[in-house]
Amino acid sequence: ADANDPRSYNFAPTDQIIASIRKVGAQVMFRLGRSEGADAQPPKDFDKYAVIARHVVLHYNRGWAKGFHYHIRYWEIWNEPDLGKVFWAGTAQQYYELYGKLAQAVKSADPHALVGGPAIARPNDDTPYRDAFLEYVRTERLPLDFYSWHWYATDSDDPLDFIRISKDTRARLDKHGFAHTRSMVTE
Repeated sequence: ADANDPRSYNFAPTDQIIASIRKVGAQVMFRLGRSEGADAQPPKDFDKYAVIARHVVLHYNRGWAKGFHYHIRYWEIWNEPDLGKVFWAGTAQQYYELYGKLAQAVKSADPHALVGGPAIARPNDDTPYRDAFLEYVRTERLPLDFYSWHWYATDSDDPLDFIRISKDTRARLDKHGFAHTRSMVTE
C-alpha cells in the first residue's frame, strides 16, 4: 500500500480507543510497534515504516486523513525488545536503527511530541538496550525525551525495587549525557 495515501489506512479502531482514553481525561501514550501475538520480526522496510509512523502522528496531532488535533505528547517506540522473540525477533542493532528512523519521523510530524523507548522488560539485566542503546542514541544525536522501562510485582515483591531501578536508570542516563531525559515506568 502507498504509505502516503490516506486510503491505505484504517484508523477507525484506534480512533475509538484514543477517544475513550481522552474521554476519561487521561493522557495518551501512543506506542509505535506491535502487540503480543503479532509477528515479532522487524518491519521489512524501516524507511516505509517510518513514513507510516509519521502519518500516524500527523493523523492524531495535525488532522491528516480526517484526523484530530489531540496533541498527543508521548510516543513510545516499540515494546520490550529485550524480551527475546515475544515482541522483537531482530537484533539490537536493528532496533537502534528502527528507533532512530521512528524518532525522527515522530519529530518531523510534530516537533513538540516527546519520543522515547525502548520500553525494556528487564531493567536489571545488562542487555544491549541499556548502555549500548544510550550510547547509540547519543552518538547518532537522536531524540530521546524519555527512556522507558517496565517492572511488575510478579518480578519481585519488594516495592523498593522501583526506587532502586529508578536511581540506576537516572545514573545511566546522566552518564551518557541525557541529564534532561525523563526516566519513565510505562508498565
